[in-house]
Amino acid sequence: MKPRIFILVLLSCLAPLAMYALDNGKTGELAYVDTDKKVYMAGERLWISVLCLTRDQEWRIGGESSMAYVEMHSAGGMVLAERLALVKGRGAGSFTLPANLPTGNYVLTAYTKCGENAPEQFNKTISIYNSFTCDRVADGVEVSDERPAGPVSGNLVQCGAGKKFDAEFLNTGAGRFKVRIRNNSGKDGVVNISLVANDALAALAMENRSLADALKAVELSPVDENSQLESVKRELEYEGEIIEARVVGKDASKVCNGEYCACISVPGERSDAYCSYINEDGLVRFYTNNIYGTKDMALQIMEADSSWDCHLELISPFRNVKVAVPEKLVLYPSLENALLERSAGSQIVKQFHTSSLQELMPVRINPLLGERSITYRLDDYTRFHAMEELFVEFISELRTRKGQIQVRTEDSFEDPTFEHGASLVMLDGVPVFDHSKILAYDPLNVESVEIYPYRYFFGKYEFCGIANFVTYKRNMPGFQFNGNVRIEKFNGASYPVAYTCKNPDTPEKGYPDYRNTLYWNPCVTIQAGESFEFEGTIPEYCTKENIPLLLNINGL
Repeated sequence: MKPRIFILVLLSCLAPLAMYALDNGKTGELAYVDTDKKVYMAGERLWISVLCLTRDQEWRIGGESSMAYVEMHSAGGMVLAERLALVKGRGAGSFTLPANLPTGNYVLTAYTKCGENAPEQFNKTISIYNSFTCDRVADGVEVSDERPAGPVSGNLVQCGAGKKFDAEFLNTGAGRFKVRIRNNSGKDGVVNISLVANDALAALAMENRSLADALKAVELSPVDENSQLESVKRELEYEGEIIEARVVGKDASKVCNGEYCACISVPGERSDAYCSYINEDGLVRFYTNNIYGTKDMALQIMEADSSWDCHLELISPFRNVKVAVPEKLVLYPSLENALLERSAGSQIVKQFHTSSLQELMPVRINPLLGERSITYRLDDYTRFHAMEELFVEFISELRTRKGQIQVRTEDSFEDPTFEHGASLVMLDGVPVFDHSKILAYDPLNVESVEIYPYRYFFGKYEFCGIANFVTYKRNMPGFQFNGNVRIEKFNGASYPVAYTCKNPDTPEKGYPDYRNTLYWNPCVTIQAGESFEFEGTIPEYCTKENIPLLLNINGL
């Protein structure tokens, strides 16, 4: 049976609307949140995008910020917070909803550090069902014995934007399809595109404003002064997130004199290290180029005596903004089977093929270390049990003098030479300023040694070369830092991904296909008069149960 396809096009016309807060002399960035769908199961992956909007003569997607902050709130307060990196005003990512989230409605809101809190019209309400527990959001759920209306039926339908877009669904056979979308608006369109199964749960979802309707609603609504206080207190994150930390401990005052520096770094194959001054208030700001993924972060106070009781503590960038309490979620006993089917389907998708169907989109990186290095893979040589023996036997670019490791530097005008200045030594990209700890480290844990024989500037320090000892596990196994070094879990920016499902291999491998989201692309630009196409596979359950598909296009 041919599936029914519904097309909901939510496109903002570029109308000359007044800038939010312009009358009060404050202009800033506003962040609009969108997701692949409106109903989720606890433990399911949520695909999200943020559009950063500014205005001179008309609304545009842009802005100067490189990081957006997303919060998810229930009636009881903030339950989840995530970072999304922005490139030219567009950000995307995904995160897995905790499996212990209570059933209820939740509000997603976003902002940039230099921008205002998003107006209520820019937020998005989603419904989350938890089939594993009976927990519900406090005072956020009610039960109704009425029978809810099912999904809308009918043939191909287009609504919301008139003739701005034409969408054509082509059944190409063997359970596959192709969707062709044409931009008839006369202007380039920057949009998110999703294709989901519009089952009984989706039919009951909360209605959210399209970007077009949100802009119009903001124009007509009164300005909330409290929502804009942050915009004049925060610094623009132009190159990446500005990570803030403070010095704590009874000896903190010893390093809070404007002379000491601190550094943060993330272990891995490439170095992600940043250095900055500690001010007299004990605060330090690290200007990063965005750190992606959940990582262990090393926080160090440079040149601090190891006996001092002081260390760095990260400061959360999230505001925990006040949002309107979402409406109560209505539970219908008649939807029990639909909930069980969706729950089983989300677990099957998570187990078999979510990661294989997504595409990593371009990320902007700028590591401290460049591409030009001299690399020694230690398995190609005789293995030794003492680190210094490596330098004596075959790594001629390194030597030790008075307990310090030195790198032989070179440039275009002079022969390679060992200089008297200090060299920077790293373990898995994390700076280690006490070289005796590297000399005492077991070289059998080290896979390779990367040498960068050039001068490097790291904060106020100049180093004559860098030696990076890379372990097999890339996580500094068995290494012990000094007492004022802390390792904290850091939830960096979500990797920008598109869930394109280009080549699902479920039929060939015999995996069941219970995908609810069939396509999600958060960063699509369709030129005026041009078309955009994508294709995929229709899950068998949609065909058997005659479940319609919903195509959603939302943007500016």
